Amino acid sequence: MEEQARSSHAVPTPTLDSGMVDGAPPVQPVPADLRALLSALGAVTDSVELFDREGRYTHVNSAWSRLTGFCGEESIGKMAPALVQGPHHDASLVAHIDAAITKGEAWEGELEGLNVEGGTYLCRARVLPVFDDVGQVNRVLVVRTDLSEQRAAERRIVESDARFQRAVFGAHDGLWEIDLARKQLHLSPRCRELASLPEGEIDLETARAAIHPDDLELLQAEFQRHLEGDTEHLVCEIRLGAGGDRWTWALVRAKLSMGADGRPERLAGGISDIQARKEAESRLMDAASRDPLTNLPNRRYFVDEVRHAVELAKTSSSRKFAVLFIDLRRFKQVNDQHGHSVGDELLRSVGVQLLAAVRPADTVARLGGDEFGVLLEPINGEAQMRAAARRIERTLSVPLEIDGRVVQVSGTVGAVMGDGSSRVDELIRDADVAMYTAREDGRTGFLIADPEMRNRISRRSRLSVDLPAAIRHKQLRVAFQPIVDLDEGRVIGAEALARWRHPDLGEVSPVDFVGIAEELGLGTDLGVCVLEESVAWLMEALREGVVSEDFGLHVNASARQLHDPRFVEMLKAAAAIPGMRRHSLIIEITETVLVERPDEITRIMDRLVAAGVDFALDDFGTGWSSLSHLRRFPVRCLKIDRSFTRAVTTEPSTAEIVRGLVSIAKALGMSTVAEGVETDEEAAAVRQLGCTRAQGFRFARPQLAREALLTLRMLQQGLA
Repeated sequence: MEEQARSSHAVPTPTLDSGMVDGAPPVQPVPADLRALLSALGAVTDSVELFDREGRYTHVNSAWSRLTGFCGEESIGKMAPALVQGPHHDASLVAHIDAAITKGEAWEGELEGLNVEGGTYLCRARVLPVFDDVGQVNRVLVVRTDLSEQRAAERRIVESDARFQRAVFGAHDGLWEIDLARKQLHLSPRCRELASLPEGEIDLETARAAIHPDDLELLQAEFQRHLEGDTEHLVCEIRLGAGGDRWTWALVRAKLSMGADGRPERLAGGISDIQARKEAESRLMDAASRDPLTNLPNRRYFVDEVRHAVELAKTSSSRKFAVLFIDLRRFKQVNDQHGHSVGDELLRSVGVQLLAAVRPADTVARLGGDEFGVLLEPINGEAQMRAAARRIERTLSVPLEIDGRVVQVSGTVGAVMGDGSSRVDELIRDADVAMYTAREDGRTGFLIADPEMRNRISRRSRLSVDLPAAIRHKQLRVAFQPIVDLDEGRVIGAEALARWRHPDLGEVSPVDFVGIAEELGLGTDLGVCVLEESVAWLMEALREGVVSEDFGLHVNASARQLHDPRFVEMLKAAAAIPGMRRHSLIIEITETVLVERPDEITRIMDRLVAAGVDFALDDFGTGWSSLSHLRRFPVRCLKIDRSFTRAVTTEPSTAEIVRGLVSIAKALGMSTVAEGVETDEEAAAVRQLGCTRAQGFRFARPQLAREALLTLRMLQQGLA
């Protein structure tokens, strides 16, 4: 057998014929009892071979044929070396078979064999001696288990584990797992790096210490939700690190695994470094909450701070705060006169001024345009709020030097007190209302919001919503107030005044809605409506003979209307209506019309005068530029403001002013009308001062078209 084993190494590709041995005793048949056992083993998946004492095959099963590729019937009588040896286990199986025969020794181990095609296969072999009745070995049983698939699977597992390990070591994310039953924590190197944890075993308490204290509660809450089945995965953003300022934002993701008993067994997941994302988000949030021009907080941030102040005030009934809105007066003039670069620098400088005027803990924000907000939190009461507002007012009144120019603005401040019961939207609205009201009143100080102020703004808001439809559907009407010649005792004209009866709010004064129309860009539409109805009324009065041909129709116009070509063309068309006497249409303007773009307005007025339209200067005497503009503009009539008319009987100085105004007008060839005459004494006084025309309640109140015609008849007949 040993000689046979040694020679088998030289056989590169085994064949059945090469294993025959000349002169050997014939192969003995397999006993019946052993044959029955072998028959049963024929169905197993392991290879089964039976050798006699000479080392020849006496039986093989079908699994052996599948493993080696040889035909089972042809193998009987062949020697083992010819069929079982592989290049790396040259004589081992033959040697073990020989040891089993000669010594009765069993063996088990792994070896490599050759198949019929010369290929190798890995198997686990068990060599078992079979003894006869007298204890002698008469046969050897060899059982081989094919390890090829097992080894391939093991290699795939090793390769997969190697890939996994490479991924773990190379990945940006960290991996971790908690054995909940044993309370053991397993961390990847990247996970340890993110959490600043050392090598070696880490217990759960040490891991907890690596989580920011402010994030522990959140993480525990999310774990509880996941444990109770409320979430499919645990997802939470926390900070990890070694404490101090060395914290890294991380995204934790995990999923719970349940054991066979239905209890939580493992929690496994990953950790991603999101520090860069958080820093980017912080920069975006900072940009979203700051005004890029002044670098002050913006309106959004300011509102959030007010909301926070309300929440803080809820903790103590005595805790108060104040919200201030600040509007810059004359900013538009600076911007228009010196350019946007100076305007921008002015806004930046105002931001610095406001920061210097309040405490470091207070909030200063730019709300938009030339409006700023200040949150005083906390304060002791209204006195402290007033003091801060006055300090802001004084600060903003200080002239600033910008690009070599000295510019000066002032501040209008609206203020409101707040506490834990306040609503954020109401605080913002009330401060805005107070600022707006103070600005409309021409104040440069500050105003504290009150309920009546809120009602006025609420009413104004309602009017702003409803006015466009009222103009569009011609719901506005025109009232007419006569102008009387005091010397002749007859009506020589009438002023057309817009009126609006709101379906819910009742009569609305022109003081309330004319300005709104201008703000909404509806000034021309309103002017056209008034002009059309006024001209139609005059033509009817002329047809009925109620007024004389020299009757003057006074219609008010704003600067925006006169700069609108559509409105100018309407005026020209009205003056050219057949039956309309030249210069019967008189447009009343205020001094502000003359101040804004004076050269352009002069050209417009000259064209209209050439078309037969005259001009009257309304509220004369109240503006700083009146006298300097009288000779420049084609004005034919001066209407003396009612503030002078009412004082002529009680204030000698006022009477002298009126006398002087009348004298100037006459010198320039202009007529004068005293507005607001309510008594016989006032009518007599202005007449004595040289003003022979008057308008006011003494003669008639403004009335709608039909009533105005009746009143004119009565006045003309001397019944008034």
